[in-house]
Amino acid sequence: PVAIRDGALVCRHTEEVSRSIDGRWVLFVDADRRVNIIGLGDSAPATHFAELPGDAPESGWLRPIFVDGGSALVVHPSGFSAAVEFVDSGDLIAARISSFGRIDGEIIGEPLVLDGHAWLSVRGFGCRLLDLATLQPAGEVALSSPPTTSPTAGGTVCVGLQNGSIASIARDLPPKVVSEVSLGSSPIDSLVWTGRPGWWIATDASTLFTIDIQQARIEAQPLASPVAVPPLVHSGAAD
Repeated sequence: PVAIRDGALVCRHTEEVSRSIDGRWVLFVDADRRVNIIGLGDSAPATHFAELPGDAPESGWLRPIFVDGGSALVVHPSGFSAAVEFVDSGDLIAARISSFGRIDGEIIGEPLVLDGHAWLSVRGFGCRLLDLATLQPAGEVALSSPPTTSPTAGGTVCVGLQNGSIASIARDLPPKVVSEVSLGSSPIDSLVWTGRPGWWIATDASTLFTIDIQQARIEAQPLASPVAVPPLVHSGAAD
């Protein structure tokens, strides 16, 4: 999977000076453990990859995440993660691994980048937070049931659980669960923020739910068949 950024890529030129380069940028991890940044278009500058350490997995990396214009995060489900920055040497733009680490446990879905931290759902445990600059632990949240979705942010951070509930976690540190909403006994398969304050779309094997976390109001729409992919949201409506 690839990440695409349209706009400025902020590259460190010297220790004190950065340079912004406009364009369309593609970021991905290849089968040789290399983090590649590529500029598209005839006027795009030459680029160079960054090699991940030898103990990093060769394949299976999740879609990279541009944290901002000057850095990115790559994560593997087995717990490995790398912080990436971009360096302008004058002749080319190079990716560089600024931090590398691993947590115990299997990561579920993509991480949530929020307020300088990466939020990770860890199978069989709960949520863990990493500092985006150092990838050091920054907090953790034990949940009443194992998580089944990646964290999703709105007013709070929400995670779908094995027991059919959605846990709402305060964004302040140290993070803590502030409420849970039960949707039945089926595990939550996916969770999507629609952009309307307090409203969430979640799916289990046979029902599409619209949920107002703050008002604890739930609307359910039975589906003709189980949902195989997460719902896609357009202008507040789920498809």
